Amino acid sequence: MDLEEIKPVEGCSEELKVALQGFRDNVTESYTTGSRRWSIWSLLGDHFDQPLELLLNTNGAENFFQGERFSAFCKRTSFDEADLYLSSIFKKYNARLRAADIDILRSVISFCDDRRPMKISSYYFSKTRSPYYRKGGRPPFCELCWKRSQAHQELHDGEKLSLKTERFCADHDPRNPDSMYRTDHNNRKAFYDNLRTITRTGYYYNITDFEQRQHSRWVAYRMTKLHIRDKDIAVMDLLMDGFSQSEIARKLGASRQNISKIKMKTEGFIEYWREIRTSSYPIDPEDLAVWENFDQADPD
Repeated sequence: MDLEEIKPVEGCSEELKVALQGFRDNVTESYTTGSRRWSIWSLLGDHFDQPLELLLNTNGAENFFQGERFSAFCKRTSFDEADLYLSSIFKKYNARLRAADIDILRSVISFCDDRRPMKISSYYFSKTRSPYYRKGGRPPFCELCWKRSQAHQELHDGEKLSLKTERFCADHDPRNPDSMYRTDHNNRKAFYDNLRTITRTGYYYNITDFEQRQHSRWVAYRMTKLHIRDKDIAVMDLLMDGFSQSEIARKLGASRQNISKIKMKTEGFIEYWREIRTSSYPIDPEDLAVWENFDQADPD
């Protein structure tokens, strides 16, 4: 995770907003999980421990981290374990704490986890380290869509190890001139922007669960194929709030014809977006009836 990706989430508490800004202003490339002089855990404690302790005490959640300070909890707990713990414990305190604050803590833990010292290993050793995470934490998905990369698909199917790429699926293989790589590579930024927008809604609360991660990437890919961007999302939000096209045009400084075009473009997706934005947090997507008839075919 890049430093630019950890930023205040809309609706977060002022204490965490200030703590996050202080952390961002002081962290440098020298801070890692293994350094003594430049320990990222010490920096995390300097900026988060006291504000977070005050926030938890104020909201009656003193034992949120099992009596430990936030930095100590993060240091002794792996990223996967910490994320699962946050998902489960938040259900107990969801009436007292804000979902946006939990999203900030998740992003900070993910950023610190990425600050591990680099480890050198051979390609074949890295392929056999874990069936889903290899080479220091690379995700199992193709960089341009929701499918498994060729190398991870190979491991999943139990095939003999080869030199297949762990970055792209067969449909986005750059070595194949007929693949969709050149088309979707141009939309890479839009795909990841949509993915961040979706995950920050809290709908996919367990970001370490393979099926939920894959489903969120599928929805982001579909949004990208439909050319849904930030302005389109703003229009969908206002439509769900009951504003007319004329009112939306005045609010966004656009023409009514433009708003009408956006409405027509997003009408096939807005019901799914309504479910993502209005569902209680956290919630398991598999429990929602709206996905029962969700088309899992390729969005194109």
